[in-house]
Amino acid sequence: METSMITIKEYPLSSYQKDIWFEQCMYPDKPIYNIGGYVEIKGSLDTTIMKECLHLLIRQNDSLSARFIGKEGEPYLTFLPEVEYEVPLYDFSMKENPNSFCINWMKKEFLKPFQSDRYYFQFDLLQGAPNTYFILLKVHHLVIDGWGFALLINQIFDNYNKLTQGIDEMNRTVYSYADFISDNQDYLNSPAFLKDREFWKNKYQTIPEPLLSRGVNLDEGDSAWSDRRTLTINKALYNQMIEFCKAEGCSSFHYFLGILFLYFSRVCNRNEMVIGVPVFNRGKATYKQTMGHFANVLPLRICPEEDISFKELLKRIKRELMQCYRHQKMSFGEIYRAVNEHSNEKGKLFDISLSFEEQENRETLIGAATRIMSIPHHHERNALNLLIWGQEGEADVTINFDYQIQIFERFIPIENVISHFEHLFAQVMEQSETLISQIEIVPDEERSMLVRDFNRTELEYPKEQTIHGLFEERAKQRAEHPALVWGEQTLTYRELNERANRLATVLRARGV
Repeated sequence: METSMITIKEYPLSSYQKDIWFEQCMYPDKPIYNIGGYVEIKGSLDTTIMKECLHLLIRQNDSLSARFIGKEGEPYLTFLPEVEYEVPLYDFSMKENPNSFCINWMKKEFLKPFQSDRYYFQFDLLQGAPNTYFILLKVHHLVIDGWGFALLINQIFDNYNKLTQGIDEMNRTVYSYADFISDNQDYLNSPAFLKDREFWKNKYQTIPEPLLSRGVNLDEGDSAWSDRRTLTINKALYNQMIEFCKAEGCSSFHYFLGILFLYFSRVCNRNEMVIGVPVFNRGKATYKQTMGHFANVLPLRICPEEDISFKELLKRIKRELMQCYRHQKMSFGEIYRAVNEHSNEKGKLFDISLSFEEQENRETLIGAATRIMSIPHHHERNALNLLIWGQEGEADVTINFDYQIQIFERFIPIENVISHFEHLFAQVMEQSETLISQIEIVPDEERSMLVRDFNRTELEYPKEQTIHGLFEERAKQRAEHPALVWGEQTLTYRELNERANRLATVLRARGV
């Protein structure tokens, strides 16, 4: 589609989009900022109406019509007045195991990077087994965030249900992402920006080293950097945690942050750590209904100066977060530049992040049951990202662990991390008064194996012989094998035994 760029207004990117833009430029052929997933639909679906719903969605949200251009090293965006996008329908019902084929097809499509001359979204309809359909919803992070993706799902469902019932007037107020860009430009030129900058500079006068990712080079080939494992928390146990948090005057988000700090500070033997904390950053009511990229990431520094109880740790995390939230408008890229202003070595501020999202109950499609699934892009830039979906209702809670494969192959198996996290989730409620240094971070069964089984080195030996006699027998058996190594020097068993004998002769001569 040819569109004259002269007649279309150009906007600077918001600070938060710039962070995404520049990092994507570093990895142009990687899907590091593809977000979304798919909707599985079981039941009757009018595919013609669903296509119309997706077209309506595109028309109602200008962020989906965004195109990005570079001018003199700076990125700008435009909103196309019209979007010509035909939603394809793929019929895979004749394939062997059609539903599995659909899911695998969508996962492969999801890993394809977006091209700059095309739209920054991809919507596909798929037919699987009888009465089973899928909608692939793939969007670039430049034009949507987690909150925006929830809006997208809600609008699709709402549009479909109304059109199915013959309601043609949608009566939805349309908000433009351009309004947020204007507000962001005003903020960057305001005293509030300078105040926020000073806060973050003071917060990071010294920068702690990342916990896990020192010396790691991401593979530049075609292989994945990261993978995903999922932990499911029983809803009854999760509700118990919520009641505990209410009693302590904190939130479930504080609880998860506390577990992360407790675990990794102990495993890495560190008394402080920084965790990346995404924030929605939608201060106005209209922005809560606007699709686009608003989200920011704050570097939360946790560093208790003394050994404290888990209950006290939660209070300190709460206070620290409240401080950071007052300065959340400053984008992470601006924070990073401010704290590294006079530093020659610009390392990462954090390599672990925690995102917590409470999902609202979404109405389902008329005549069908739906299931919404996210898809990982397998190119995480952090060593570990935790994404927690705290759903309402009776459904269990899922925690996605997106982890860099290389790091956890050499550090600790991700399966161990997940089992330890699950153990701590249940235990710290019962041990909230215990000092964090005294809370056992591994289950009793694993601890018993580590302490008892792995250290069970006792062997039968001839007890009538002396220690030095046993050593001399071993020295004869392994005479030329290395016994001691230090620096560039090595002693064989024979050489060590000879030196020991010479030392014994001297000691006896002196009356020992």
